[in-house]
Amino acid sequence: LKSVGVWRALGGLPLIAVFLHTLIIVYLIAPVEGYGRAPLTPELLISNAAWLAETLFQVKTSPIIAAGLALLSAALLLFVAVNIAKRRFTDELIFTLFLLGIFASLYLALCTSWTQALRYSYILIPAFTALLAFSVKFILDFAAERHQSKRDTAARRQIEVDSISSTAHPKSAARIYFARIFAHPPKLAAYALTAFIAFFVCCNYYNFLYQTVVQHIARHNDANVLAEITRLLEQDRYVQVLDARYVHSKELITYFHEFLPRFYGSNRDIHTQPPQEAGRPHYIVRHINIDASETVSRLPQIEENYRPLAYAYRVADFLQAGGAYRASDKGFNISLWQIYDDKANRIWLNGDVLDVRQIAAQSAPLIRSDFDVYLNARRLIYINERCSASDLDNTFFLAVFPLDADDLPRARKPHGFDNLDFDFANYGFVSGERCFIVRELPEYPIERIHTGQLIAAEGGYRHIWEGEAVLSDE
Repeated sequence: LKSVGVWRALGGLPLIAVFLHTLIIVYLIAPVEGYGRAPLTPELLISNAAWLAETLFQVKTSPIIAAGLALLSAALLLFVAVNIAKRRFTDELIFTLFLLGIFASLYLALCTSWTQALRYSYILIPAFTALLAFSVKFILDFAAERHQSKRDTAARRQIEVDSISSTAHPKSAARIYFARIFAHPPKLAAYALTAFIAFFVCCNYYNFLYQTVVQHIARHNDANVLAEITRLLEQDRYVQVLDARYVHSKELITYFHEFLPRFYGSNRDIHTQPPQEAGRPHYIVRHINIDASETVSRLPQIEENYRPLAYAYRVADFLQAGGAYRASDKGFNISLWQIYDDKANRIWLNGDVLDVRQIAAQSAPLIRSDFDVYLNARRLIYINERCSASDLDNTFFLAVFPLDADDLPRARKPHGFDNLDFDFANYGFVSGERCFIVRELPEYPIERIHTGQLIAAEGGYRHIWEGEAVLSDE
């Protein structure tokens, strides 16, 4: 069919249809208020285009990788341009154009994204990877064609003559080996591509293992909370899930309301509203996200629990001079579940149970202020016995100063401390007049903390309250 112009033209219609369909969806969603809405402006399109290019070419991982991927992309576009100019419409060229059309359509659609989340770019990876694979093939084919030229044949014959005398001159064996490689373009191209792939793997292997560990912990946390909620429901306890519209909460509700009854015939009812009976004790379930770098990216803990990750961490450190980008410098979000016993003021945290009243009664606070701040294991507990709505609305700041600045993520090293600011809605609970917060601390040794609350003021922010505590002796 490729020899018939009309059929070739019709072959592009699916691409046009998919692209127009995507634009129509974007157009219809754009005027709607709520999640995912962003005005389509030139600034948005340019910013997203630059972000996608930076992500695909792994600019932050290593300039060497970025340069290699850019060269492969340039080689592909050169091959396409040359073959179109020479009107050589082979099956490979037509399929490459098809992949380029898919890639360009998706790329343009993603340029309208309302936010720059890494997972949004994943849809580009299959087409981009296939295009790079074709680029590698075209480079090797071109090198093989070059190898058939008379000049290469003469060079190869000269090397064969030199190799005969190599036994008389053992020191020339290495020179002859490399001469053979350089006189053999396909072999030279293959070695260069293999070296590039090896470097690519070394730079990204730590990130891959790090994400594996994060997912391992997150999935175990999810399994633990399902088991704990099931135990409470079997005891006929009233369980309420906060923020039912949130995706993780919605999945939890779906599990108990639809999955268990449909596949196991088990009817476990959980709720999205407090009990109607006044004073009835109940349990509140909340999902929060914390930066995984706070819990799993620190080398001492990694070496103890995830030995392969420790070795990969050292490889990433070695490549750091070349711009290697470690995932922990940015961090992933990791799932953490809390179950709060509204009557007993106890919090279940993935297996650990914190008794807030007992902590306040048996230990002195690190900081006394609007919120008293207590230390419990690797957690800070903020308690206000008579809190008002204004106590909950303003941002909490938390600066963590390590004993060794090398423990900080790369982005925070110039500042000398970790910035773990948060809002009450993400970490706090209200029980009558009392409100309290549980905030996880990083795993590395900590010298001191500085925490408090901020309120917007003219020219910036001012402190509502603040305090500092030394933890190096704790």
